[in-house]
Amino acid sequence: MDEIGTPDKQTIQKNDIEMWTRRIWQTGGHVKNTSKGFRETQTAFSIFILVSILALLQIIVANLVASEYPFLSHIALIVSACILGFPALLLLYPCYIKFLNWIQQIKTPFITATVSSIITPGCATSISGMSTSQYPYVYVWLCTLDTLIDYRAIKVNDDDTYQYTIPAEISEKLLPDTQYFCIIQMSKTSKQGSVRLIHTAWKYEIVEILKNGKIDPLSTIPLTREGKSTALPLKITRLIDDTDTDTYAKLLLLCRESGDVINS
Repeated sequence: MDEIGTPDKQTIQKNDIEMWTRRIWQTGGHVKNTSKGFRETQTAFSIFILVSILALLQIIVANLVASEYPFLSHIALIVSACILGFPALLLLYPCYIKFLNWIQQIKTPFITATVSSIITPGCATSISGMSTSQYPYVYVWLCTLDTLIDYRAIKVNDDDTYQYTIPAEISEKLLPDTQYFCIIQMSKTSKQGSVRLIHTAWKYEIVEILKNGKIDPLSTIPLTREGKSTALPLKITRLIDDTDTDTYAKLLLLCRESGDVINS
């Protein structure tokens, strides 16, 4: 201390170093500002751990060489190795987290679909499942063998589940003893699916959108104004299969008063 009670330069440096070291251990290397301008970065934290490892290695060597009792040397080696493992685990922890994130990113997205009940004209029927894509919507194609009945985007919930309920105006017009197909299309990326329905005043067709945003002229399903085309479910699924970005789940539904619903 000087004459007016202000800490000298050596005391300030000592306090700063102690504060810096203590905050590095408390924050795990997160960036923060101290009162003296130090920044605890991940690099500083790593250097601190490496210095600790070197110090512990010196302790191990000293115990092995200087000890007159081999048994005590072995105990010292085990204890030092345990102490050494703790900072090593701290150092490797960020790499472990990055590895887990990488595994999650390369995990192949998948989609499932189930139907809540037998398809009956005029009754509410829901189709639900899971979609693990990064894109927050799935696309529902409801059709017969030759007619597209409904097409819409369904929001995927935060828990990766979705639910599509056949609208009442469509359910009322379903015909008993008729096969219906429900195709749930999912994008495997964070972008919208490549296979889409285009409906304008002069054009009604199912197309594949290329990466450059243009329509692939060789991957187009023309429809009549009533949404008709032969072998429509097969054409839609083949179009989705031909893309690198989309996948689907398909349900074959039989509309009748009582019967089975077949998943395919």
